[in-house]
Amino acid sequence: MLLYAILECMKALKGFFLFLKTFFRRGANASISSTLLNASLALLVLIPITLLLATQQGAALRAGMTAYLVLLGGAAISAIGIASILARFRAFHEREQTFLESMGEGVCALDDTERIILWNKAAADFAGITRSHVVGKKFADFFSVDTSGNVGSENIIRDILSGKRKSGGDLAMLLACADGKTLPVSGTATPLSDERGASSGCMYVFRDVTKEREIDRAKDEFVSFASHQLRTPLTNMTWRAEMLLEGDAGRLTKQQRVYLQEIEDGNRRMTNLVNAFLNVSRINLGTLSIKPEPCDVRILVNECIGELAELIKEKRLAIRTAFEGSAVVTCDPKILRIIIQNLLSNAATYTPVRGTVIVRLVAKGPELLLAVSDTGIGIPKRQQAKVFSKLFRADNVKKQH
Repeated sequence: MLLYAILECMKALKGFFLFLKTFFRRGANASISSTLLNASLALLVLIPITLLLATQQGAALRAGMTAYLVLLGGAAISAIGIASILARFRAFHEREQTFLESMGEGVCALDDTERIILWNKAAADFAGITRSHVVGKKFADFFSVDTSGNVGSENIIRDILSGKRKSGGDLAMLLACADGKTLPVSGTATPLSDERGASSGCMYVFRDVTKEREIDRAKDEFVSFASHQLRTPLTNMTWRAEMLLEGDAGRLTKQQRVYLQEIEDGNRRMTNLVNAFLNVSRINLGTLSIKPEPCDVRILVNECIGELAELIKEKRLAIRTAFEGSAVVTCDPKILRIIIQNLLSNAATYTPVRGTVIVRLVAKGPELLLAVSDTGIGIPKRQQAKVFSKLFRADNVKKQH
């Protein structure tokens, strides 16, 4: 009867441990949990058999069974405790998984070999590709750099994985979709760190920016259209002012000539501004026409300095130039002039009275270095990364103007 009771007890415990084994197999550490449970079951079977074979006297058998029942009770209590902890862990893991799956942004996590290890529901919806077809494959198989975005660097993800960068904000990419098309996305890439703080991967959280791009394009088209419409009356006004200044409508008094000259100067500045808007819209729309030809950059620099002569004189600025070697390059002089005008105009505008502006041209083999430095207010270090953003103005400039 005693042996029968022991066997029945063992059957019940085996069923309980099989339940735990099934539970554990759903978790992350299935192989470890399975090994531990198999070992526990083996001990539960071997201990009573060993006691029965090794003991022949009743007192010794009772002592052995008592010890066995105590051990059995302790194992049961431990198993219940472990099951409770793992149940809480699974509940936390499920909440975390629910959070990831309910996000409106796509989430793509990579390991240190640039292979995808996580792909949430939003990412699958964006691309039309399920998690099973993505996980384990290379990041570059699905994402490529979008050169039309604000940021386009092939090495940002690799720099984060190697620890050279802490993050990459507004990272514009093209997502390859199941239908063969590409979807413009933008987001932030951040490193994944292990318990020692070492980089173990990277996470890219992104969103669909198709509508944003369409809105930007519509704005660029409107600016282009408006610029074209504004140029015609402005050009006409310039011609009329020039005719009046040349005396085509009769002699002018000294005061009238001053007023007309101011009108003509203001009109030319407005024309230049409209042309700048038109050039920006052409760049954004991809319709900018480039006509390269041999150009002496020194001549362009001197002409741009001459255009700023009135401001330079008013602020009593010292303009210094240093030209080293040949400065003849093949480029579109109109576009290069815009670049030089921007650099010199900013230097003169944001340099205080009696300041200094230095322009250097240095030929280095096939390359030409153009450097404009000044003693002005500068750009705060924390905002220097935004220097190429459209219409960006630093905080110190906003306060001054």
